[in-house]
Amino acid sequence: MRTFKWMMLPALGMTLALGCETTKSSSDDSGDTGNSGDMDADADTDADADADTDADTDADTDTDTDADADADVWTAHLSMCGGSKMDTLYCDDPNTCYSGCGTNADGDGLWYTTDGGENWDAPDDEAGGFFRDFRVVGLHRGGDDGLLYVSGTSDASDHRVVSLDTSSGTLGEVYNNIPHVDFTMTASTYARTSDGSEYVESLTGTQVLARKADSAWQSIHADNDGWAAGYGWWNTEGSSSDHTQLTEMIVVNDQVVGAGSTISKPPVVYLPPRTWEFATDSDGDEYVDQMWETVILATGFSEYSGECWGIGGNEDGLVAACVNQDADVGMVYTIGADWESNGYDASNWTSTDVSELVSASVDMGHSTWAAGACRGPDNFVAAVGRDSQTDEGWVITSKDGGTSWTEHTADIATAYGGSFGPIIRCQVVDGTLVVGGSMTIASAEVADL
Repeated sequence: MRTFKWMMLPALGMTLALGCETTKSSSDDSGDTGNSGDMDADADTDADADADTDADTDADTDTDTDADADADVWTAHLSMCGGSKMDTLYCDDPNTCYSGCGTNADGDGLWYTTDGGENWDAPDDEAGGFFRDFRVVGLHRGGDDGLLYVSGTSDASDHRVVSLDTSSGTLGEVYNNIPHVDFTMTASTYARTSDGSEYVESLTGTQVLARKADSAWQSIHADNDGWAAGYGWWNTEGSSSDHTQLTEMIVVNDQVVGAGSTISKPPVVYLPPRTWEFATDSDGDEYVDQMWETVILATGFSEYSGECWGIGGNEDGLVAACVNQDADVGMVYTIGADWESNGYDASNWTSTDVSELVSASVDMGHSTWAAGACRGPDNFVAAVGRDSQTDEGWVITSKDGGTSWTEHTADIATAYGGSFGPIIRCQVVDGTLVVGGSMTIASAEVADL
């Protein structure tokens, strides 16, 4: 890996004191949702969809306003992304967070805070200002090497994924655009397993790239710096589907899972294969055609067109944030710790219609959009999104794995001091829920929600 020097983050030049004050929050519990990335543009191909399972298990839409989620448990500050949204959010702890920006905005693509969002730092020009022209779409902390992996696109170079040592500031090249149609793309989310194998997916198309930490693999794909293009993976025998668009990948139990679909097809999640090895070439043409098994979440009488925009997971289960484009409502799908065996049958997932929970929809009939989801310990689940009419955000949480839910939107607005814009991403870290969007970053201890 070629490396070049970038200044230490703690020494970054401009510090901005912004936001609204409320109480800080901390806890010694832990949760893990993997990485978070941007909302992908839609793509479509001519593959066939043949799954037919029943995903009509409805969640109890409990909008209990007597819960302990009062405004004084939330801390809310102004985020630094601007533009139309915060593309991605990753936190090492409740106070130390990185936000990826650049959609419809000028300026730096990477910001970080060490005090929960009260102050933000951006790269200094004197250090090279690498992320000044970089749209940051995904952030992933490598479990094997501790590096922060930043994915997206650079306006000034062919860099699409770089690694950042946040203790020294050293940058490393991971994936650059290669002058071939199968290897040229705007990178969306990046995932890395404990053995160092790497995967990256396209923001706007069906492309998936894989680079395994295996000498034989590296030799076969040496012409492309070890990367192999994934093509036809949606047609794998036994899992044929025309749901070719990935919107987010994360690592759960050291396995890569994903979510996506297209605007004209039902929502799907992509789960590890049970009958073939993940990311393999079945016919020797150097294209990876065996990736995930595709699970269509809305089928039968419950079928609708729409995509999933976010996925979260840990040892307790998975959660997906989706949109029913036919009814203009957000949807959340959850499954417990048995997902590795039972997640392949859509009827085992619990579905929640966000329009029955979010006050803007319940009180005013507004359409909703689910954008991100995350899980914490003890079956804690969170989902975030926006009101499609006003672009105002919403946040809901569950403490029973998605059976009953509580909305926190009004509490965050009180903590922030007014309208706080769309909420796109969330993460549970050290017992604290952190949510972020184009205007705000907010947090609260899970125990207080």
